[in-house]
Amino acid sequence: MNRVYISFLLIVCVSSLSMGQNPKENKYFSIGTKTYGICFGNSNKYNGIRFSFDDFYYIPPEKVNGINLSLAISNKLANGIQIGIYCIKDEGKANGINVGGFGITASKINGLAIASIALFGTTLNGIRALYNFEWVT
Repeated sequence: MNRVYISFLLIVCVSSLSMGQNPKENKYFSIGTKTYGICFGNSNKYNGIRFSFDDFYYIPPEKVNGINLSLAISNKLANGIQIGIYCIKDEGKANGINVGGFGITASKINGLAIASIALFGTTLNGIRALYNFEWVT
């Protein structure tokens, strides 16, 4: 049973690193339709589970609904659960559960925001849990 889990994790990691990551275009591999399902890569608008390597270097998506997992997340609008290993930088709203390894930056954060070092935002609504620094303008 452990081999099945390890195989699945390897497929997910290799797929997210090798498929669809193009700095000039929003290319991705989707299991499902073009905008719904499970996505590996840099999709512009997606609903479902989205795995991406790094959104800072690539074109940031406009809207993500569902679960968004990435090394560094950059969005214009996010609804649902966002987990950024390094950080989360939303140009617009971040609604739902936002977990940034080092920090979270958004103009409006609604919901739960968890960061270890910094949390920046114009409007912070909801529960904020951070270790070190918070800035609200």
